[in-house]
Amino acid sequence: MIWRSAGEYRRGMHNPLLIASRVWCSTLAIMAMLSGCRSPEKPATASSTGIEEAFDEPELDADGDGFSVSEDCDDTDASVSPNGIEVCDGIDNDCDGVIDPDTAAGVRTWFIDADGDGYGNPAATFEACEPGESGVENALDCDDGDAATSPDGDEVCDGIDNDCDSLIDGEDDSVDPSSGALFYSDFDGDGYGDPEAPEFACERRAGLVDDATDCNDADPDIHPDAIEICDDLDNDCDGLTDDEDDNIDLSTVRAFYPDVDGDGYGVPTGAIQGCSLPTGYSAEATDCDDDNIAINPGATEVCDDLNVDEDCDGAIDDADPSVDPASGILFYVDGDGDGFGDRTDAGTVWCADPADGSVVDNTDCDDAAADINPDATEVCDLSDIDEDCDGTADDADTSVDPSGFSNWYTDSDSDGFGDRDVRPTAQCDAPSGAVLDRTDCDDGDSSINPDAIEICDDLDNDCDDLIDDDDDSLDATTATTWFEDGDSDGYGAAGTALELCAAPTGYVADDTDCDDEDADINPGEIEVCDDLDTDEDCSGTADDLDSGVDASTFTDWSPDTDSDGYGDATATLTAQCDAPTGSVDNAADCDDGEFDINPDATEACDSIDNDCDTLVDDDDPSLDPTTATEWAPDTDGDGFGDDASVVRACTSPSGYTDVLGDCDDGEFDINPDAQEVCDADDTDEDCDGLIDDADDSVDASTGSGSWYVDSDGDGYGDETASAELLCDTPTSGYVVDNTDCDDKDAEVNPGATEVCDLADNDCDPSTTADGTAYWVPDSGTPSDVTSTLGGSSAVSVTWSDDGALYLCAGVWSLNATVDGAILDVVGVGGSSAVTVNGRGGRLLDVENGADLSLNGFTLKNGYTSSTGAAVRVRGSSLVGDDLEITDHSAGDHGGALFVSNSAVELSNTIIDDNYSAGDGGGLYATGSSTVVLDTCTLEDNSASDGGAANINDASTLTMDNSTLTDNYASAYGGALRCQDGTSVSITSSDFSLNSSIDGGAVELFGSCTGTVESSTFSNNYASDDGGAIWAENTLDITGSTFTDNTASGQGGSVWSDDLLTVDTSSFTDGYSGDDGGAIRSKSTLTVSSSVFHSNQAADRGGAIDASEATTVSASTFTDNYADDAAAIDSNASLVINNSTFDSNSVGDKGGVLRLNYGASDSCEINGGSFTNNTARDGGVVYADFGSSSSILEVDSAVFTNNTAWSNGDTVRYKYGSSSNYTFTGTQSFTCQSSAGCY
Repeated sequence: MIWRSAGEYRRGMHNPLLIASRVWCSTLAIMAMLSGCRSPEKPATASSTGIEEAFDEPELDADGDGFSVSEDCDDTDASVSPNGIEVCDGIDNDCDGVIDPDTAAGVRTWFIDADGDGYGNPAATFEACEPGESGVENALDCDDGDAATSPDGDEVCDGIDNDCDSLIDGEDDSVDPSSGALFYSDFDGDGYGDPEAPEFACERRAGLVDDATDCNDADPDIHPDAIEICDDLDNDCDGLTDDEDDNIDLSTVRAFYPDVDGDGYGVPTGAIQGCSLPTGYSAEATDCDDDNIAINPGATEVCDDLNVDEDCDGAIDDADPSVDPASGILFYVDGDGDGFGDRTDAGTVWCADPADGSVVDNTDCDDAAADINPDATEVCDLSDIDEDCDGTADDADTSVDPSGFSNWYTDSDSDGFGDRDVRPTAQCDAPSGAVLDRTDCDDGDSSINPDAIEICDDLDNDCDDLIDDDDDSLDATTATTWFEDGDSDGYGAAGTALELCAAPTGYVADDTDCDDEDADINPGEIEVCDDLDTDEDCSGTADDLDSGVDASTFTDWSPDTDSDGYGDATATLTAQCDAPTGSVDNAADCDDGEFDINPDATEACDSIDNDCDTLVDDDDPSLDPTTATEWAPDTDGDGFGDDASVVRACTSPSGYTDVLGDCDDGEFDINPDAQEVCDADDTDEDCDGLIDDADDSVDASTGSGSWYVDSDGDGYGDETASAELLCDTPTSGYVVDNTDCDDKDAEVNPGATEVCDLADNDCDPSTTADGTAYWVPDSGTPSDVTSTLGGSSAVSVTWSDDGALYLCAGVWSLNATVDGAILDVVGVGGSSAVTVNGRGGRLLDVENGADLSLNGFTLKNGYTSSTGAAVRVRGSSLVGDDLEITDHSAGDHGGALFVSNSAVELSNTIIDDNYSAGDGGGLYATGSSTVVLDTCTLEDNSASDGGAANINDASTLTMDNSTLTDNYASAYGGALRCQDGTSVSITSSDFSLNSSIDGGAVELFGSCTGTVESSTFSNNYASDDGGAIWAENTLDITGSTFTDNTASGQGGSVWSDDLLTVDTSSFTDGYSGDDGGAIRSKSTLTVSSSVFHSNQAADRGGAIDASEATTVSASTFTDNYADDAAAIDSNASLVINNSTFDSNSVGDKGGVLRLNYGASDSCEINGGSFTNNTARDGGVVYADFGSSSSILEVDSAVFTNNTAWSNGDTVRYKYGSSSNYTFTGTQSFTCQSSAGCY
């Protein structure tokens, strides 16, 4: 039997329809066995071969898809079988028991609808044939966790996009307005809404408010919280306007005055207050007679006998410029006092004679001349003046006085001169054709008169009875010019002219003779050659320049090209009078191209016939021997000749050379070009007179080697010296080594041991020896003191010898006394590397005239129950640099340093974290000591007085470029205190975050004086007075800055009880809990070129509170605040020059100044500007004058936009009168409120 596998049957290799049923069963059993399955019909029986021996009938494949009914899940559909392709159709196409899996052909992408609202999440997808319960085909849900949120949702005010259109709340036009809040339009932005403009909105946007109480939403000044004022408006929205409203702001009401006569003008008495004018009242209180309706400020002033002031302006009749002119009399000016008024004067109306010289007549025709008026006599005058004012003058006036007539003479020829032969006519003015003169000798010829010029014409032209040459006034231009002919050759000489009418003897009219002393020289002569280049024919040219020269007088000339005075023997000659340029009168030069070759030259060695004698060089006996060469014999052929056998010649003799200097002409290797070498015979090879080592040019390589100077004899040569190469070995002072870094000190060389002394002992690059200490006395032997000072407990040492202690990097322990010694203690490596620890005791006690210098280390952990835990200096001096003095504590004065009767100077030093139970946490100075601190830092120190430093008992402190910060005094002077005759000078230093009771940073107590320059004080605090500085004596502050200082008492920055001077400084954000936000001055104060900004006082003087005389110049005060006097509270005389006050404000009186004056005090304001200042009373000045002798004087100041909401935008007068106030110069005022300027 042939066995077939189940696979073979599936492939159609055997047709089960042709086999009997038993064979089919067998086949099926075998298939089940081979496929690892059991027959479900009956148990298999194993044979000896392990193969089931059962024989059953095979199953049918009804749909012909190759799978039997038992394999095929739908044997009626050939497309369904284990080999079928699963597609989305609700059928298990591949018979795997799964219908339409997500791998089926034709699956779609579905979106999860987690909240079941019918809209899918675009971010959550799955692939399937059908969506199932959780899927939808759209991706429109914007929140799939909330079924109320979907494209079908209703947009409401909740901060969510409910309808998924990407618009939220008010952004979405479809939002349900009922879900929002009700707001009202606030169009005018005053915070109150218009009840007529409601609007629902999700949230309040700009322009909407919750309130609906605004009665006028177009005016921000009208709302329920506004103050009712007189303006015919309901300002506070209570339905009442102006006088109807009991809440009216009384500062806006007006006074109305009784008007009995009904003329519209009232009187001051009986005034009432209100907004609107009531019947029987007037807004004016200017009526001077309320019983007469014709008398009031609106009436016209007229002249009357009773002198009534009809217009109530205080001026009557003529005293009133507005008087009605029709009611008066016209008076005219009588300028010349002749009793007649000026006819050109329009006249002035007066009620009464003004008694000023004016008259009622106006007939004077010239009111500037008293002798001209209608009563005057007409007289002759040149100006034709009408003296009697009758309209005619002089000859036209029949009343003219004839005594003034003149005699006039006929001038027939009109030349201005009258005929001397006729009778005159007498009258004022000249008759036609007449003149006053009678000097014309010919009145028929206008060219003849006394003013005419005499000319050559045989007439007396000028009427002086002289004619032509006889008249000295003759016009010479009309005469003939005659010239002297001195040599009588008929030709006159120019320059000898005479201007005459007739010719004098010896003169001719010709002036062409060029030599009037030689009769042979004149224009009629012939030109000839002559040495003087005489112009014989007076043609203006001579000799060769004259074309008419006689050629027979020429000379022959030869060119001299080389200008040696000899002409070219080969050139063509030129015939003329004078030598042509570059020519001579000989032809003897044999080479006219060479200046040095000619008959006068000297023969020289140059292969040329220099002297033109046809002989050259050595052939010419006249050869100049100095031009020959020195030749010497060169026997050894080395190119150098023997100086002893020199000859001179142009050409070298045989065996000679012109190079001299051979000192051995028998030895080829000896000559000036040879190299000097070291040799045992001491030969001078290079002939320079020097031998071997004596010759700097010797070849040292031929000698004994390189040698170096050893100046200190320690066996090591100077590293800075150059090597010396010598022929001979030196006997001393030289070595072959060059490693000595200090060849002046035998103790310093590479073989020495390095010690801590700031010197490089062993000549390696390092000068330190960490962990070592070294004592170097000025006299004696240095010693290593490492073991002495390096222990864990401090050693007690007394230095009475002068010297230096060097401490290298490490920690050293010391309790030392410096007794009268001059001592330097040096930290090698600086204060960050070297520490000296007091181990609970005082580190240094300096006394008995000692002079101590400390440099480059930290001093710490000192303690004493008395004074100066770090250093105590008494009767001595101390200088320190690069130090840190820290963590010291003293039971008495001077937590770190105590200085008495001594001088201390510290630079680049830090004094920090020290404490004194007495005074001066960091430093205490007394007994006329001097202390200088330069570039020092004093920080976190504390004491009773002077947290960082206390200067006492006639001592002085000079501080420059230093910092004092975070220091604390439980009593006075948070950083610094001085007292008892001391003085303090502070320059370019910074004080910050210091605190105490008085003088948060500095206190100048008693007789201590101080100067502060270019320094900064910030964030200092005093629980009483003087946030930064408290001064009881004189204090000068220059170029300094005060910022954010605070005093709970007076003087936010400075409190002063004596003379205080402030220049070019600034005070900003100072605060006083009492008076003087920046400065509280109780004595004389001078401020110049300074700035006060944003200072504040709880009571008076936001910037300055001054008790005594104060002067402020060229300074600026801005944004200061106080209850009274935002800028300056003045209690004595005050002078302000050219200063600026802007935007200062108070809660009560004096937006800038409060003047609280008694007797004889004054305030002078000279120039400057006052702008935008604000107060209740006195927007700029509140003047509280208790005496008539107190005054306010203002000259040329500018007041702009200042405001007082009660009285006086500029000045509020209190307890004074207008006589106390003077305004002069050019003022400028701008008043802002109804309070008025004054």
